[in-house]
Amino acid sequence: MSSHGHPGRRLVPELLDEFEVRGPNGTHTCYTVTLAACNLRDVSFSLFPLDVARALSYSLAQAVACVHSQGYVHGDLHLNNVLLALPSNFDDLSVEQLYEKYGKPETVPITQIMEMESRSLRISQLKRLGHCFLGDL
Repeated sequence: MSSHGHPGRRLVPELLDEFEVRGPNGTHTCYTVTLAACNLRDVSFSLFPLDVARALSYSLAQAVACVHSQGYVHGDLHLNNVLLALPSNFDDLSVEQLYEKYGKPETVPITQIMEMESRSLRISQLKRLGHCFLGDL
């Protein structure tokens, strides 16, 4: 996205790559973005204080306006698709510091499926794991 001067630009994650997934409902473009801490659904277990809710709403409006200024429409905006950024010093943490602060990652066994057409991911299998691997823009 080239809207460097837009006030919402800093709130839109950087697109790192894109790929297509072909499935029973057609072909869908997927985007990979910079790592995020979590989405708003993960942290919305209770109501936010009014000042926090206002700040989040304002930031979301700026980000959407930035995306719209570039001729794009989100089309699926909800709490699961609003990401919270990691702290700015995240990249400076050692592996040990990372595990101490955020805990060790959960691991799951992976089974390769040989019959995958065009190396497309079987999204239904990923969803069964209960984790979000792909995000929407």
